[in-house]
This record gives sequence, C-alpha cells and structure tokens, in this order.
Amino acid sequence: MGTVKSMSSYRVFVRASVVAIVIASIYDAQPAIASNGLLMWCAGVQACGMAGAGVAMPGGATATLRNPAAVARSPRQAGGALAWMYMPMKAEALGPNANPVGRQKAGKRWFLAGASGYVHRLSPTVAVSVAVGAAGGFGTKYSEPRSALGAADPQDKFDTQNMYSLNLIPVTIAWAPRKDLAVGFSVIGGYSFFKANYLTARGTRSKGGLGTSRAIGIGFRAGAIWDVHKKLSIGGAFSSPIWFDSFEKYNDLLRAPMNTPAIGQFGLALRVLPRTSIAMDYRYIGYSHVTALGKALEAGGFGWDDVHQGFFGIEHKANASLTLRTGMNYSSDVIDRDKIFANLGMPLTDTWTFAGGFSYRLNKHHEVGASMHVVPARTRRDPGVGNPISVGGANSNHFHKMMGGRMGYRYIF
Repeated sequence: MGTVKSMSSYRVFVRASVVAIVIASIYDAQPAIASNGLLMWCAGVQACGMAGAGVAMPGGATATLRNPAAVARSPRQAGGALAWMYMPMKAEALGPNANPVGRQKAGKRWFLAGASGYVHRLSPTVAVSVAVGAAGGFGTKYSEPRSALGAADPQDKFDTQNMYSLNLIPVTIAWAPRKDLAVGFSVIGGYSFFKANYLTARGTRSKGGLGTSRAIGIGFRAGAIWDVHKKLSIGGAFSSPIWFDSFEKYNDLLRAPMNTPAIGQFGLALRVLPRTSIAMDYRYIGYSHVTALGKALEAGGFGWDDVHQGFFGIEHKANASLTLRTGMNYSSDVIDRDKIFANLGMPLTDTWTFAGGFSYRLNKHHEVGASMHVVPARTRRDPGVGNPISVGGANSNHFHKMMGGRMGYRYIF
C-alpha cells in the first residue's frame, strides 16, 4: 500500500509540474514590471497584501517564490493570483548628447503578471511543491529617441524602447523536523527574454534590432522558519543568483548574461494578539555583483547599486472566514542620480510602497482573495556630474508612479 500511495503522490506532483510549466508560457506574453530594479517585491495575495513582508510566516502555494520553508506545514493545496499594474512613466532627455524633445509619456503603461503553485504532502512532516511566477522585468517605449545619435536619421530612429521579462519555477522540498522548526530547499529554473533598440556603450546601435532573444537559467534557494516562542517566529531565506545564458542577439549591448542577483531576507513574525500578527523583514539584493547590471556605464553595464529594503506588515483574522492585511515597504535606490540619463528607459525603484488586501474562506475547500498597492509619484534628475554619460545627459529627468492589484484563488484539498 505504501508503494502505491507513493507512486500516486509522484504522479500528482509531476502533473502539477507540467501544468505550472504551461502556465509559465502564458505569463511570458509580457513582462511583469519591476519595482526593485528588475525584481518584483512579492508574489501571491498574502505577501502582496502585506507589501512583501512575512518571510517568517507560513504561506500558500506561491510562498516558495520567497521562502521554501513556508510550505513545510501547509496543507495540500493549489492556487495562484493574477496581477495588474498601471505605471504612467514619463522621461525628458536633456544635455549635449540628448535628443531634447520635451517630456515624453511611455507608450507601455499597463502590465500583467501572475503566480501559481501546488503543494503536495508526502507525509505529516514533508511537503513538495512546484510554483511558477512572473518574477520581474521592465518595459518602456517612447516615440522619440533618448539620444542625439538615435535621432540622427529621421527615417531610421532608434534608442526608444526595451522589454525584459523574468519568470521563475522553483521546485521545492520542505521538512518540519519539529513542531517549532521548518526548513526548505528549492531548485529554481528560470526563463527570460529581452529585446531593445538601444544605444550601446560604444555609441552604436545594438545589433539586436528589436528581435527577441531568450535565455534559460538555474539557481537555488534555501530557507527556514523557527518558532522561538509561542508569540515569536524568526525566518530567513537565501537565494543564489539565477545563472542565465547570454542574450546572444544583444551581446554588444549586454556584455554578460542577465543573471538575477543573490538575495538575502531575514524577518520576524510577532503574534501580538490571538488573531493579529505583525511581520518585519529586511532584504538585501546584490545588483552590483551582476556584471551586466552592476558594471560601470562606460564598461557596458548599467551602474546599478545593491538594494536594501525594509518591510512592515499586519495580518488580522477578523473571523473564521475573513483575514485582513496591510503593509508598507521602503527601498534604497538601485540607480544613482548621476546615472539617470543612462537608465532613462528603466523604471525607477519604488522607494515607498503601501498595500492592503484580504482573503475570504468560502468553505473548507475554496478561498478567494485580493490585494492593492500604491507607489507615490516621484521625479529624479541627473545632475550631469560623475561620468561622461551623465555629463552628456545633464538635467535629464524621469517621472514614475504606480498602482496595481491582484486577485487570487486557492483550493485546499
């Protein structure tokens, strides 16, 4: 009987993995707009309702996109969420090397993203999971070029648009060796694509010509949650870089593979009242160690800095069916002011984000939920100092704000 049950569990898990991979191909239709450089700060209704906080809390089917230990004690379930984001970006190129046509509105304003997953129990202490999520990206499209070189030939303009999409598929095993401890490990597959007509560091048009270039990658994530006290849990997760192939069509623009950076996150969950928990997290994202992103501008990179983020969230169980959430996060800038002109086609970092949401249990099997978030308007200007690219784009400025939401569903077996 044990062998039959194990084979049945294996088949269910494999089928769920196949379904998740199919869903990944649907998410590939367009990029999820990034909010922390090229990465999103949350996935799923629970995490997004608390603005990304909760690495020390158990989670649902998409929780392994943040901490693989979160599903160690979760029931067998499947679920996901579809997100929309509205980001009306504007940019103005100024300076001796710019194409000064005034402030332009980006042609891409609406973005979709999604995440889904399945958790299967092998035993009371061991769970396996597969999830897929649109983990980040960026996309801008302006009618006029950023640079004077891009506008030199009125019949053949370039330096106007880009698109990058990042999708991750963690396959996870999680174990709860004690009632107060959970650990987890994920092998992460990655799929991404990129296209652009940007100016290279050598002052030439990228040879890619807006053709789509694709890459696959692999990495890992490990995490743990420890209930130190009945009112306090601590948790953390470390994600390796996702090592990708190169975008071969754009090796003149991107001198190295577009790897995702290493990420470390640590947090606390305080059960301040019987039905109310507070989550506080810190996250580090190592962009400066990714060659294609952190290398100096003149060397073919984007000059990005490491990011430090703080998260604060509240989860309150109003009754047996309804759970309410709210939260906020703060992030340091990935792009210095003297690199605004070089990154004029990128979204700015969401310095402040405010979020809220809920989940409602319809019955013992079905749960629905939603979340909303707002990023206040922000403008940044390049001072024209520090490097030749900044001097050539002095006073160029970028405007950014965002609002968005998610609708989710979960089935508990």
